[in-house]
Parts: sequence; structure tokens; C-alpha cells
Amino acid sequence: MVRRKRDSSRPRAPAGGAAALVGARLRQVRAARGLSQSQIGAPYYGRQAISAVELGRSLPSLRMLCHLARRLGVSVRELIPADLPAEKGIAATH
Repeated sequence: MVRRKRDSSRPRAPAGGAAALVGARLRQVRAARGLSQSQIGAPYYGRQAISAVELGRSLPSLRMLCHLARRLGVSVRELIPADLPAEKGIAATH
């Protein structure tokens, strides 16, 4: 497997804002269930990907949110805080 260097021109989610809120909520739900990052990510997402979301460094895709919600036994809506600010790429429908 060839590892590609991260494209620095690719935008990253800002620290804070929606990414931080979603990440904090994910960590809260995961910790309450006593699961590790590896457990909730398996088999599709690695610990590093889950960590990046929890730290607010990246926003999860809808596919990732669905997977995580299923692994945690919650709805996707439960992983998205009600006070989520509107940001590019995120549509809050509460």
C-alpha cells in the first residue's frame, strides 16, 4: 500500500465551531458506552480518523456519522448537537 502525502491545499475543518461540537458529542457518547475509538470505527474507520473527529480536526461524512451511530446504538441526530452553528457543508435540520 502506498501512502500519499496529505494535500495541504485541501481545506480542513476549523478548530472550534461545528467540528468541535460534533467531536465533543461523539466522545461523550462513546465514553458513556465504555467503547474505544477502534471499536466504534471498525471495520471501516481507524482510530486516527475517529480521534481527528473527536478533537474537532475534521468533520465526519454522513456515511461516517451513520456508521458511528450504528456502532454506538444511537441515532445520527443524537450525535449532532442541537446548538450546532450553521457552517459550510453542514445543514442543521432541527
